[in-house]
This record gives sequence, structure tokens and C-alpha cells, in this order.
Amino acid sequence: LENGTAPAVVRQEFEALKNSRFAKIGYTPNPLEWVVRGKDDGNHGNAVGKENYGRCMNEAAVAYQTAMLWHLTGDERYAETSANMLNQWAAKCKGLFSTDSNVTLLAAQGFTFACAGIMLKDYKGWSAEAQVAFKKWMVDVWAASNKDFMVRHHDTCLDHYWSNWDLVCMCSY
Repeated sequence: LENGTAPAVVRQEFEALKNSRFAKIGYTPNPLEWVVRGKDDGNHGNAVGKENYGRCMNEAAVAYQTAMLWHLTGDERYAETSANMLNQWAAKCKGLFSTDSNVTLLAAQGFTFACAGIMLKDYKGWSAEAQVAFKKWMVDVWAASNKDFMVRHHDTCLDHYWSNWDLVCMCSY
């Protein structure tokens, strides 16, 4: 990328990544206390019947894309943006909630947050304490929900869900 010898399609993809609405340096996180997919029962900080998982999906994308851009460019402002996103979500988000199997769809966001954390592990601006808190959040919130699905499959017959549901859950451990 730096010396211009990358194929045109790679340069175009890189430019698309840099221009993504999720790859903005200094993005201000807006974490949720509870991520709700499906209809909320009114006990998770939302009006009854309102879901809010879209914000989680978007902010996981910010964490991931800015971490990736830090790796690709070396610009620490991207790493700072990503680390701030992970820190804010780990500090505020208590759990995932759904009245149906849709909670499993959230596993993709857990995987996205996990990938961002992995990419940032060597960023000197992300303290050891913050990394420990992030790992605890990943285990307490994401892995707990995913393990429940892996064990119970929402109390359905074994062949109700296909392997892709299991795989996306395993990816965010």
C-alpha cells in the first residue's frame, strides 16, 4: 500500500475502509447497559418492545475497523479510538437480552469486539488493567450467553440450529 505496488483492487478496498463511516478517528462511544435483540420485557433499560442491538453492531464495527486501520497505517489515533470503544463498552454493558433465539445473532458482535481486542493487545496505549477488564467483559457477557446457547440450543431439538450458529458462538469466546 505504501509504495503503490499493491493491486488496484487492494488499494480501492483500503480506501473504502479508510472512508467507512465506522473508521472515524475520535468516534465517541455510546455503549448500552443492556443489548436487546427482539422485544425487551421492560427490565433492561428500554421501553417495552424496543430493541437496540443496532448500536452495538455499529460500535463493534468501529472498534474493529479502527483497530485494523491502526495495524495497516501505524496511526495511533486509530488504536486510541478502538481502545476507548472497548473500554467504554466493557465498563458499561452488563449483558445481552432477547425473548427468543435472536440473542445468538449477537454473537457476531462479540466476535467483532474480540477481534478488535486481539488486534490491540500490543498497543502501548491500552493498559494492562483495561485489557483485563475487557477480557472479563468478554467472558462474563459474551461467552456466558454463547455457552448457554451451545449447551441448550434454546431447548430445541439438536438439529433445529445448524453449525453456523454454533460456530459464530464459538468465535467470540
